Amino acid sequence: MSRVRRVFLVVVAFLLVALPGLASSEDLSGHLIGVYVDEGAHPSCSGAAINMFRWMGFSTRRIVSSDVNGGSIGDVAAIYFPGGDSPPYIDRISDAGKARLRAAVENGMAYIGTCAGAMFSRNSRHKAGIRADTSFARVWARVAKQCAG
Repeated sequence: MSRVRRVFLVVVAFLLVALPGLASSEDLSGHLIGVYVDEGAHPSCSGAAINMFRWMGFSTRRIVSSDVNGGSIGDVAAIYFPGGDSPPYIDRISDAGKARLRAAVENGMAYIGTCAGAMFSRNSRHKAGIRADTSFARVWARVAKQCAG
C-alpha cells in the first residue's frame, strides 16, 4: 500500500472515531464540501475524500483553481485540499485567489488539508499563508457549526 493511501486511511479512521456524530442519520446533504481536484491534487486522495464526505452525508463539489481565483467558493461550508504536490497549488492559485481563500477561512469556512494541502495552507513564502487551523477537532467543530447554522 502506498504511503499516500496509508496516510489517508489513518486520517479517515481518525475522523470516523473522533466524530461519530457526523456519520449519523442526520441529513447533511444541504451542506457542501468543496474538494480541490486540480493539478497537484492526487486523484486517489481527492476521489477517496469525495466518497468519504458523501458517505458521511455531505454534498460535494469539485473545486479547481479557477473557482478559487474567481471567488466561486462562497457556497462551500468547508474546502478540502488533498495530498499530492503543493507547488502546483501555489502556482495555479493566484495571489488574489489565495487572498479570497484566506478571507473565506477568516469568515468561517473550514479549511481541511492533508499532506500537500496542509503544507499549502501554511506556505507563507509563497503568500498562501491561509493560517488554517490544523487541529482536526477544531476543524470539524467549525464544520459542525457551519452545518448547524
